[in-house]
Amino acid sequence: MSKTLTAEDYTVGWICPLRVEHIAALEMLDEEHERLPQPTTDHNSYVLGSVHGHNVVITGIPGPGNTSAATVVAQMRSTFPNIRFGLLVGIGGGVPTETEEGPIRLGDVIVSQPTGEHSGTVQYDHGKMRDGVFERTGALAPPPTVLQNAARNLAVNRARSRHDPLEDNIKRIDTTIRGLRRYKHPGIDQDRLYERDYIHRQSGQSCRDCGCDESRIVQRKAEDDDCMTRVHHGTIASGELVLRDAATRDEMAQKYGLLCFETEAAGALNDFPCLVIRGISDYCDSHKNDEWHGYASAAAAAYARQLFLHMPIDEAKRDISQSAETDIQHIRCRQDSREKEEVLNWVTTVDYGTQQSDYLRLRQPGTGQWLLDSPQYKLWLEADGQTLFCQGIPGAGKTLLTSIAIDEITTRFGNDNQRIGIAYVFCNFRRQDEQKYDGLLASLLKQLAQRQAFVPKVVNSLHDKHKAQRTRPTVAEVATTLRAVAALFSKVFILIDALDEYSDLRGHRTNFLAEIFGLQNDSACVANIFVTSRPIPEVVHKFKNAIPLEVRASDEDIQKYVSGRISHLPSFVRADPRLQENITAAIVQAVDGMFLLAQLHIDSLVGKRSIRAVYTALMKFPKGSDAYDQAYENAMERIGEQVNDQRSLALDVLRWISGSMRPFKTPELRHALAVEMGRLTLDPDKDLPDVADMVSVCAGLVVLDEESNIIRYPFYDYAAKNWGRHARLGTLPENLVEFLKKQKKRDASMQALMKGTLLSPSSLDGTSMDGKPKYQHYTKGMTSLHIVAFFGIVEATIMLLGSPDRAFLDTQDEDMRTPLAWAAKQGHDAVIELLLGSGAAAEYKWRDSQRQTPLSLQSGEAAEYVWGDLRGQTPLSLAAEAGHNAVVRRLLNSGRVDPNSRDTAAWTPLMHAAKNGHIAVVESLFDLGKVDVNKWDNLRRTNFMWAAKEGHYDIVKLLLESGRVRSEPHGGWELIPPTAAANEGHVAIVQLLLESGKFNTDAEDDDGHTPLISAAKKGQYDIVKLLLESYQVDPDQRSSQKRTPLSYAAEGGHIPIVELLLVSYHVEIDSRDTKGRTPFFWAARRDHFTVVRLLLKAGADPTASDIRGLTPLHKAVICGHPQVVELLVKHPSGGGIFEMDIDGRTAQFHAAWHGNCELLEILASSSPANLQEDRYGVTPLSAALRNGHDKAAKYLLGCGNASTGIEDEDLDQPFLWWAVKLGDPDVIDLILQYTTAADHKYHVETDSDGTMTTKFNRSREIRGIGATLAALP
Repeated sequence: MSKTLTAEDYTVGWICPLRVEHIAALEMLDEEHERLPQPTTDHNSYVLGSVHGHNVVITGIPGPGNTSAATVVAQMRSTFPNIRFGLLVGIGGGVPTETEEGPIRLGDVIVSQPTGEHSGTVQYDHGKMRDGVFERTGALAPPPTVLQNAARNLAVNRARSRHDPLEDNIKRIDTTIRGLRRYKHPGIDQDRLYERDYIHRQSGQSCRDCGCDESRIVQRKAEDDDCMTRVHHGTIASGELVLRDAATRDEMAQKYGLLCFETEAAGALNDFPCLVIRGISDYCDSHKNDEWHGYASAAAAAYARQLFLHMPIDEAKRDISQSAETDIQHIRCRQDSREKEEVLNWVTTVDYGTQQSDYLRLRQPGTGQWLLDSPQYKLWLEADGQTLFCQGIPGAGKTLLTSIAIDEITTRFGNDNQRIGIAYVFCNFRRQDEQKYDGLLASLLKQLAQRQAFVPKVVNSLHDKHKAQRTRPTVAEVATTLRAVAALFSKVFILIDALDEYSDLRGHRTNFLAEIFGLQNDSACVANIFVTSRPIPEVVHKFKNAIPLEVRASDEDIQKYVSGRISHLPSFVRADPRLQENITAAIVQAVDGMFLLAQLHIDSLVGKRSIRAVYTALMKFPKGSDAYDQAYENAMERIGEQVNDQRSLALDVLRWISGSMRPFKTPELRHALAVEMGRLTLDPDKDLPDVADMVSVCAGLVVLDEESNIIRYPFYDYAAKNWGRHARLGTLPENLVEFLKKQKKRDASMQALMKGTLLSPSSLDGTSMDGKPKYQHYTKGMTSLHIVAFFGIVEATIMLLGSPDRAFLDTQDEDMRTPLAWAAKQGHDAVIELLLGSGAAAEYKWRDSQRQTPLSLQSGEAAEYVWGDLRGQTPLSLAAEAGHNAVVRRLLNSGRVDPNSRDTAAWTPLMHAAKNGHIAVVESLFDLGKVDVNKWDNLRRTNFMWAAKEGHYDIVKLLLESGRVRSEPHGGWELIPPTAAANEGHVAIVQLLLESGKFNTDAEDDDGHTPLISAAKKGQYDIVKLLLESYQVDPDQRSSQKRTPLSYAAEGGHIPIVELLLVSYHVEIDSRDTKGRTPFFWAARRDHFTVVRLLLKAGADPTASDIRGLTPLHKAVICGHPQVVELLVKHPSGGGIFEMDIDGRTAQFHAAWHGNCELLEILASSSPANLQEDRYGVTPLSAALRNGHDKAAKYLLGCGNASTGIEDEDLDQPFLWWAVKLGDPDVIDLILQYTTAADHKYHVETDSDGTMTTKFNRSREIRGIGATLAALP
C-alpha cells in the first residue's frame, strides 16, 4: 500500500513542462505516495513520491513560456510550504560546441552552472529580436549552493568511476512497454548536424521525408560517435520563443557563452532557487524533429535522480531538527529495507547465499586459481554474451570452483551493484521440490533485483498484481520480469552449478535452459552464463557452441587441500615432515582428480596410532573406476570398528540424513536423534547430542555447513544407489507402501536410483534396452510392486499383494519386465516365492502364426514361443546372468520355465552363467534343467567356449566331465575352446583341455589361427611352452596366411617365445608367408631390434625379399628404423644394401624418397652413395626434390657424386626445375655447381606486373620464383 504523508513532509519540487518529460520523471521515483488535498486556488496536478530518501513533488506546466512556469511554482510553494528549492528538468536545444567534457551531441545533458558574470541561466527578453540579434534584458538567480555542491560531487564521482550510474537510471524506463518505446536511444546515426546556413526544405516533415541534402551534414570526429551520456555544465538561455535559427544560435552562444536554449526557466527562477537540467533533443536550427525527445527527457531525468543521492537531506529539511531527521531517516531506511525484503521474499524464499558461504569456507588458500587463470575463463569473463561450460567427473570439485568463480566476480564488481548483475544456483538432486523451472527463474530474478538500490518497478508491479489476490505469477510472467530486470544492468553473470542434478522430468531442465539462452540472446540484455555438469551427453549436447573447459582437481590443488588438513591428523604426523610429504603424494596419486576422495582418504588417517599404520593405510587406498564406492565402504568399516555408542550414533545420523526428503538443519537432526520410543518430552540440555560428535563419528561421510547450519551428505550417489537396501532393513513397510502409491514419489525414487547407477560416467556409453542412448534412459512405468520387488522388501510385497496393487502382478514396465523379472535380476528369492505363490507368470509366452514348428503345423495352432524383456531375457536368464542360484533353483523347481530359452543374442541361461563364472548356477541348470550344453549364440560361440575364454576353470572342468560337450567344431567360423583359452593366457584351462584329449590342437578358428599361433601372437609364453611340450602341436604349423608361430612372435617382439622356438624346437627360420615375408622381415618392419639380432645370430637371411622385391633393409628404411638399418649394413652381408626391389630402387633411394637424412648417412657410411635411377628414370636426387625434402637434396648434392644427372626422365623435368619449385637457394646453387648452362637451359623474364618467371627449354615455367635465380651469381 502506498504511503500517505503530510504536505509539510515534501521539500523538493520537480518541474517538468512537457508530457514526455513528466513520464520520464515518474519512472525515476523509488516509490509513489498517496495524493493529498489541495486548496481550491491550486490548479496544479501533482505526483508525490520519494527518491533516495527525499520526498518530492512532481508537477507539469500547462502551457509554454515563462508565465506559466511562474504560476505553477507559486501555487506549488503555497500548497507545500517546506519546498525550499526545485529542479527544472526537461529537454532543450543544444549549441554544437565543445566543453571540457567533449562535443555537445543529441542526448547529452546540460546543467546550469554559474560561469563568469552569468548566474547559470540568462534570459533573452520575450523574443525581442532586432536585426537578427536578441537583446538580453533580464538576469536570473543562480542555483542554490546545496544544488551546486550536489552537482559538483556527482561530477567528481562520475569522473572517478569506471561505470556511469546515469546509464542504470535510464534503464529504469522499460522501453519494451509500448508506451515507453520513444525513450529508447534512437542510435548515433540519427544524430545529424547540418551546416548552419542550410535551411530545412519542408516544414512539418522530417529531413529524410523532405529530402534534405545529406552531403550538407557536418562530418564530426569518429571518436565523438559514442552513445555515452555526457553531462556539460554552463550557461543556459531561457526565453518565450523557441529558437529555430542556427545563425542566431551561434551568435548568441559566442556572445554569452551559452550551451543550451529553453523556454521555461526564466519564469521558474524569478523567485525560486532552482537548478536547470536539460537533455539535448535538437540543435536549435530549422531541422528540428521529435525523434530525440524521449531519450533526451530520460537522460535529463536520470541525471536529476542521481543528483538526489548527493543532496544532504538536512539541507532539504532544515526546519526539522538534526536528531529528529536522523531518527526519521533511519526509520524510513528500515521501512524501505523491510518492504524490499518483503517483496523479494514473496518472489521466492530460496537463498543460495548461505550455500555459497559454506562452500567458499571449505576452500584452501590458492586452490582453484587455475580456473581463474585459464584462457577460457578470462575469455568468458571479458567478452559479452559468452557461455563457459565446465564438465568434470563426480567429486572433481566442480561446486567449489563455481563458488570460487562467484566470489571472484562478486569481488571484481563489488562496487558496481547497479551496473553488473550476478545470480547463481546450486542444483541439488534432493531439492527438486524447490528447484523447478519457475523456482530457479524466480531465484535468479530475486538475486538480480537485490543488487538494485530499490526494488525495480516491474517487480513491484508483479507483486502488487498478485499479492492482493493471493495468487502466484505464472512462469511466463516470471520469465518476462527476469528479462526486464536483467536489462537494467550493463552485464549479467549467471552461474549454474551441477546442472546434471537438475531433473529433466516433465522438461524442467530443458525449459529452464531455453529461457536462460533466450535471455542471453535478447538484444536488451548482455548475459554471460557459467555452467558445471558431469559429462552426460544429454547435457553436453546443449552446450556444443559454448567455450569448453574440463574440470579436474589439479595435483597442486589436492596438495594444498591435504596440506590444509594435516593439522587434523595425529601429533606424530604433524611432527614428521617426510611422512606428511608421503601422505600428500599418496593421496594425490590415488584420487585421480577427485576432491571428495581426498576428503575421505585424509579422514581415514585421523585415528591411526603409528607411522606403520599410516603407511599401511596409504598402500590400501583404492584406485580405479570403483575407488569412490570402495572409499565409502572403507569409511563404513571404520564406523563399524568404533565403540557401540559411537557406532550407533553414526548409523542413526546416516539413516536420518539419507532418508530425509530435504537437507537437515542442525537443530532438526539433533532433535530427531534424541527421540526415543515411550518418551513424551525432551530436555534440550540433557538429551540432544553434540554437533561435533555427530560429525566426527561419521568418519568424514557427513559435513556441517556452518553458515547455513545444514548437515549434508556429500556422498549422496551411494545413498541414491542403495536407498532401497536401507528400506529393506527398515521396520515400517506400511509407510513405504503409502509412499510408493503416489506416482510422483514413485517416479522420483526410481530416478534417484538410476542417477546412482545408469548415469555414472562408466555406464554412459552404448544404448539401453529400448535402443536409446543410456543417458536418455531410465525405466518408466514401474508400479509400486515393481519397486518393492526390485529391492526385495518382503513385508511391503506382502502388503501390496493383499491390496488392489495385486492387479499389477504381471504388468510389464517400459523395459518389458514384470515385478518377478526385477526380483530375479536382483536375486530376491523370498520375493520370488511370494510372487510365484500369488500366480505370477514365471516367463512370457505367446503364439506366433508366422513361425511354425512341425508340431504346430500338425495341430493347426500357432507355435508358442518364450520371450523376455527388451533383450529377450526371461527371469531365469536374468537370475543366471547375475549368479542368483537360489532364484534359479526356485524357478527351475516351479516347472514353469524353459531352461533353454534364448534372448536376442541367442544366449541361453547356461551361457550367461558360464560366461560370468557362476559355477553354482551352472550346476543347478545341469541338475534341474534339461539344458543343451552345445547351443551356440549368434556368433557361433558355445557355453564351453565362453567359459574357456573367460578363464572359469571349474565350469570348464564341469562341462568336460559331464560328457555332453561336443569337442569338434560345428563348422563355419566358430572360435574353438583351446584357442579361446590360449588367446587370453589361461594356462590351467589349456592344460585341462590338452589332458582331456578331446580337442584337435591344430584346428583353426575363424581367423585361421590355431591355439599355438594365437598364443605366440599374443605373447603368451607359458601357453606356447605348454603346447610345445605336449607334443600335440607342430612348432611350424601355418595359419591361413602361411605364417608360423615364429613369424607372429617376431612381429610382436616376444623375445622369450622367439628364443624358445629357435633354440629348443629348431623351427624353420626363413619361412615365408603368402607375400614372401620371413620372420626376419616382420621383426625389421616392426623395429624389434633384439629380435632382429637374435634371428641374425640364428642364421636368418637378412636379404630375403618379399614378392615385391623389398628386403628387410628396404622395409626398415621405409619405416624409419635407424637402429635396425645400422645393424643390417654392418652385417657381413651388407644387409643387401645394393639390392633393388622390382621397381629398381635401392635402400638409399627409399631413404631419399622419404627425406631421411639420418638413414642416408648410415647407408653412405657403409658404401659409396648409389644414386642410379630406378626403372622409371627417377634418381634419388629427383625423388628428394619432387617430394619437397630440401635437406635430403642438399645431402645428396653434397656427396660430390657427379652422376646426379641433369633431368628427371620420369616427368621430363630438369633437376633445376624441381629445385626452383622447392624454392631453396642453397639447393639451386648446388645444382648449378654440377651442371652447365646447356644442361639447365633456363632464363628469367619479368612480367608486366613485375613478377619474375623462370622459363625452361621445354616451355616449363614457374612464376614468382625467378627472383631466386636472378639473385644468384
